[in-house]
Amino acid sequence: MRIFRRPTGGLGRILVLTLAMVGWQLTCAPAFAELARDQAIFIDFIGNACGIVSADSMSVVSTFDCDPYSEGIDVTSDGTRAVIGNCAYNSLTLVNLVSDPPEVLDQIDSGVRCVQELDIAPDDSFAVATGSANGLVSKFTLDPFEVLAGNPAGPWDTEAFIGGSPQDVHINSSGTLAVQPTYQAEFFAVVDVTPDVPVLLEKIPSPASPGVPDRALRHHGISLSQYDDDTFVATGTPWLYYITIGSLSGFFDPIVLETPGRPESVDITCDGTRAVVETSEGLMWIDLETTPPEILSENFGPARIDYNSTSTVAFSADGSLLFVGGDQQIDIYDVNPDLPVLRGSIPMQGRIYSVATLPCSAVSSRSSGIEVAVDIKPRNCPNRFNVRSKGVIEVAILGSEDFDVMAVDPHTVQIEGASPLRWKLKDVATPYENDTMQGDCTDCTRKGRDGFLDLTLKFKKQDIVASLGETNDGDCRVLSLTGATFDGTAIVGDDVVHIQNKKKHPKKWFKKLFLSLLKSHKKEKKGKDAKIEKPAKARK
Repeated sequence: MRIFRRPTGGLGRILVLTLAMVGWQLTCAPAFAELARDQAIFIDFIGNACGIVSADSMSVVSTFDCDPYSEGIDVTSDGTRAVIGNCAYNSLTLVNLVSDPPEVLDQIDSGVRCVQELDIAPDDSFAVATGSANGLVSKFTLDPFEVLAGNPAGPWDTEAFIGGSPQDVHINSSGTLAVQPTYQAEFFAVVDVTPDVPVLLEKIPSPASPGVPDRALRHHGISLSQYDDDTFVATGTPWLYYITIGSLSGFFDPIVLETPGRPESVDITCDGTRAVVETSEGLMWIDLETTPPEILSENFGPARIDYNSTSTVAFSADGSLLFVGGDQQIDIYDVNPDLPVLRGSIPMQGRIYSVATLPCSAVSSRSSGIEVAVDIKPRNCPNRFNVRSKGVIEVAILGSEDFDVMAVDPHTVQIEGASPLRWKLKDVATPYENDTMQGDCTDCTRKGRDGFLDLTLKFKKQDIVASLGETNDGDCRVLSLTGATFDGTAIVGDDVVHIQNKKKHPKKWFKKLFLSLLKSHKKEKKGKDAKIEKPAKARK
C-alpha cells in the first residue's frame, strides 16, 4: 500500500509525516491479532481461565474464560484459531484468537472420555484428540467444527487396560501419520490419519527398561520431529525415570536415556536439532544431531512439573524461544544451541497446565517471505563499511507503492543476526533498481527521498562485524536482513557493503603539527647555541 506522495508544501509534509507516525505507533501498540511468534497460549487448569503471554513484553496480553479441567491445546498454522480439549467434560472448544479478547466460537462433544491431548494437522484441515479414560481417538475438522462420522476409533489394544490409554499424539508434517504413546501398554501406536476414521498401522514395541530388563517401558508424552518425520522423543511414565528416542521407520534402534527425575513434557525444535525434557528435577537439554543423542544438560532450569500434563514445554516455531509453564508462572528462555538462557518469568494465578505456540507449519508457510528493498547507509554509494570502527550504522527498509513499512515489526528485524538499537520512520532513499545483489560494490544508489515512508534502523557496527568472519580490505560483501510483519509474515532483503579494513595511520593534521613543532624546536635550539656578542662600550 502506498503511504504518501511527496507533499508540495512544508506544512503538508509535516502533517502527513505526523499522521503516519501516529498511525505506526498505534500499529506498534499491543493490539491483538493472530498468535505471534513471541507468544504462547496457556491453560489455567483450575482457574477457569485461558490466555496469551508475550515474550517481548514479558506479560499476559490477553485472557478469556475457558472451562475448568481443560488440558489439551493446539494452535492453527496461521495463528488465528486454537482448539482446547477438556478432560472433565469430554469437550472440544474452538477459539478465535483474532478477536480481543479471544472468543469461543463453538464447542462440541469429542466422542472420547477425558481429552488428554490433541494435535492439529499442518494444513489445519483436521485434528486428532486422544481419550485417556477409554483408549479411543477422534478425528475432527475445524471447517466445519465437527467430529467426523464413524469416530471415535480404537482402542488400539483390546486386551490392555483402558485400551492402552493413549496419552499424547503428534501428526507428521504431511498430515498422513500420527504417533501415540500408550500409558497402560508397552508400545507406540502408528496411526494412518488420512481416512475419516483413523486406522492403526503398526505397533512399535517399547524398549526394555534398563532397571528391569524383562519389563518394557511405558510412555505418556511424545514429540515427533517435523524435520525428518521419523525421530521421536517420548517420556516414560512418572515412576520410570527414562526417556526413549526412537524411529518410526526403524532407521535406528530405540535409545533409552536416564533422567534425573520424573519425566513429563517433551518438545523438539522445528529443525530437529534439540529437544527439551521436563523432569521433576529440572529441564534437560538434548542434542539430537549426535549419534547417539547427547545430554548437554540435566538441569539448565527449574521444572514446573505437575505430574500429569504432557504439554508444559513448547518452543516457538522459529526455535528462538522456549516457554515452560506450570505452578503459578510461565518461564521464558532464549534458545541457544549450547544451552537456553532464562529471559524471565511471568507470575500467574491458578495452576498453569498447558502451553502452546505456533506450530512448525507456521514457519514453512511463511518461510518464503516478502522481498523488501534494503539500503545500508542511505544515499551513499558505495556503502563503505569500516570493520575497525565502532559506533552505529544506519540501515533502511524502503517503502514503495507495493510495500508499507508500517507493517514491519521492528523488534523482529535483524541484519546478519544483529538486532537494532533504535528505529524511526522517515523517507530517506529510493530503492536500487536491480532485483538482486551480485556482490558488486556498485550495486547501490545515491538517490534520495521518493515520497514513500521508510523504516530506518541503527545497528552497532561491531555486532555486524562479529558475524562476518574474516574480512579483507576492499571486499564487497552482501549483508542479509530478515524480519517479520506484525501478522507474522517473514521479510527478507539485502544490500552490499565495501569493506574497509586498513590499519589506522596518523592523521594528516597530526603529522603537520608534529613537523611544525619539530621545526620550531630546531630553530629554538639553534638560537640557544649561537654566540651572543656583548654590546660595545661607549667611547669616552
